[in-house]
Amino acid sequence: MNINIPDAEQIIKRFSMCIYLRDSHRGAETILVQAYNPTLKALMEDLVGSDPDASEEDWIRSFLKGLILSTKNYHTFLLCPAGISVTFIHIIFSSLCQKLIFSYLQLICFYAARQISYKLKKSPNVQLHYPLEECFIIACEATINPAKLFKKFDFSFNCPFHRYARTTLCNIIQNRVVRDLKLKSVKFSDNGLLRQLSKRELEIALTEYGIHRKDLKNYRLAWQVFKDLFEEFYPSISSDGFRTNNPSTKALNNQQLSQIAARYNQQLRRLEFEIKAVTGQEIKKLLATCVQAARASQNKRWVPLEEHGEIQDTASNSFASLIREERSKELIQFKETILQQFKSLDQIAQACLMLWLGLDMNQSDLMVFLKVEKQYQVSRQLQSHQKNILKAVTKSYAQNYLSKTMTQQELNQICKNKLDDIKEYLTIYSQNFFSQILDKILSETISPEEKNILIKVLNYGGESIQVCSIDEKTSASASDIHSNFLTIKHKIQLMFKALIDKKMSINLEESSSTDKYLAIFIDRWLQQNRATLYETRS
Repeated sequence: MNINIPDAEQIIKRFSMCIYLRDSHRGAETILVQAYNPTLKALMEDLVGSDPDASEEDWIRSFLKGLILSTKNYHTFLLCPAGISVTFIHIIFSSLCQKLIFSYLQLICFYAARQISYKLKKSPNVQLHYPLEECFIIACEATINPAKLFKKFDFSFNCPFHRYARTTLCNIIQNRVVRDLKLKSVKFSDNGLLRQLSKRELEIALTEYGIHRKDLKNYRLAWQVFKDLFEEFYPSISSDGFRTNNPSTKALNNQQLSQIAARYNQQLRRLEFEIKAVTGQEIKKLLATCVQAARASQNKRWVPLEEHGEIQDTASNSFASLIREERSKELIQFKETILQQFKSLDQIAQACLMLWLGLDMNQSDLMVFLKVEKQYQVSRQLQSHQKNILKAVTKSYAQNYLSKTMTQQELNQICKNKLDDIKEYLTIYSQNFFSQILDKILSETISPEEKNILIKVLNYGGESIQVCSIDEKTSASASDIHSNFLTIKHKIQLMFKALIDKKMSINLEESSSTDKYLAIFIDRWLQQNRATLYETRS
């Protein structure tokens, strides 16, 4: 019997090793621990000895096909004349196949979990930093029933099964994390969301939202006072002595807002903050901004259509480099196909998608451009355009990399699961489009003196600038500088609007609400791109 010993040992190991994770001796890192299952090892030794020419790929496909067929034929065996004996053999066969496949998939689960955990840790949003262990558990839970997980696997596929499985498990982990984040975001009312936020989460959300660091203490104090007084407004023990687990989700009334404002002003005096006193309505605005920032942060998609680098199963070598190069080509092809399909849409459809995704315009504000009367008609059109783009991308990938023609049912299923990825990429594309317009305006039409005014006001927190600290050389008052700042911003907004009209062949004047969205985008862009002002003012 001519068996390649290293290959045979590798195959036996892949199908009989169980793995688990544990902390290192000092707890600084997670260690992968492997151990043989003696029953599976003995079985695989016999199987490999009986067919020494079969590869690892042959075995996994054989076990999976056998498990899927046995699952489908279970009731047939149960009703056949042989009865109990055949059914018993069927159960043993299915159980062994399932255990062998699960053992094989565990290492793939680990690599998929490590890849996604690594991506998440690169995100600036700390809420997305899922531990490796949790990602691994999500993947392992999914592989408990491999017949169900891979029931749509096409055995005529040319790609290796381990690659298909890894992609599937990466998607499962990603989707699970996204679903958890969405549930965390939507299950809370505004009151509930503010109450469950931590101080660090709030600060990160506000910073991402474009709030200047000097103003963070205003929002932080309003949030803290709200949390303190909410327990007084809605105590956990009701007047009749019973505990209530359902605090009010209603908006705060004017009396409650006034109480929060009074406590806020009292804290200002105690802490000696140089901040003006506020009213109840101003507290309402501060808390509303906190809610909007928190929801925006929690709903932010963390899996962009870009390559962050593959974590290889083995040490880097020429074959691994070839795989990375191939994946990079695939990614470029994806992006080219998306943009090609996007630019094949009519100009109004392109413009509306970009205004919606890039400037966060409400769909109801786009009705005037699409010449429709109902908001749901806008939603239907925008979703239809995204689905058509996704179908084109999927068809292109299937034909170029899988040598396969997708059925309409398969396309519809992919569109159902992957529409957010297309939306994410088009959002990034649209935001970059508008950012480049502002880059051009700032570099070509705004003078160095005007840029200096923008920098001064942005650095000193806008409304809260102090006369003595803003411009001693020119003796300009804070009110004068702020007035000039608003004039420059208005000038930028007019040019921004005109260039958008020209580049997108659209008339933004048709919608009365566009100025609001343009102003918000410009404010955020200025806060996030102050370095650009420094670089281009000379």
